[in-house]
Amino acid sequence: MDPNSYDAVLRKLYEELMRLFNSLPPEVRDAVRAQWQALMAALAAARGAAGASGQTAALRAILEALKRFLAALLEAGITNPTLQWWMTWIEAQLAGLGAGTALTATAIVLVLIAILAWCWSIYEIVQAKGAVAPPIGGPLCGGGTPVATGRTTSSWSVWGEHRAFKNAEKQARTDAQGVPCPAAVCTTGTCRGNCAIINITYAWRVLWTTCTVTYDVYCECY
Repeated sequence: MDPNSYDAVLRKLYEELMRLFNSLPPEVRDAVRAQWQALMAALAAARGAAGASGQTAALRAILEALKRFLAALLEAGITNPTLQWWMTWIEAQLAGLGAGTALTATAIVLVLIAILAWCWSIYEIVQAKGAVAPPIGGPLCGGGTPVATGRTTSSWSVWGEHRAFKNAEKQARTDAQGVPCPAAVCTTGTCRGNCAIINITYAWRVLWTTCTVTYDVYCECY
């Protein structure tokens, strides 16, 4: 197993969950925002987990947060037999982790990939449109904790929510790159800041949409 696979799948999950959240109707986003934020926080914390026991504990936290997010989606009216199947699957995974045995790195990554498939299936359920942009970033450098937290930036667009979000995301990434990072040696790229968005809010005006993102900054090689 490639040692970077664990982190790469976590980053991809982060990107897909952000895309899924943006695809939800505004009233559903408001209803599930707290659970989505908790799930994103669990993913961010998992990136700094070390060793089989630490990563297994991080996976358990992700599954618990995912279960609460899924329940919130069901409560908000996103219903489909696939959601019920995934709820059963999550419960089975948590039951398997209940014995406290540390999973292998391969087993952990396989479960994370299954969760990634869940994101894609739910994305189709809500009928989101648009191409998937590849995640920007790379392996962590200089530790697994953020070097800045709770930063915000805003942008706007006359073309709707998606464009307003992409503009705000681009600005957040540019700002994050200006945050100092350690002089770590990277196999590829440079150790520099990258934004990990933890909240998204929108405001609507007569002619445009404003998007404000809140984000933490992690140092990554890219």
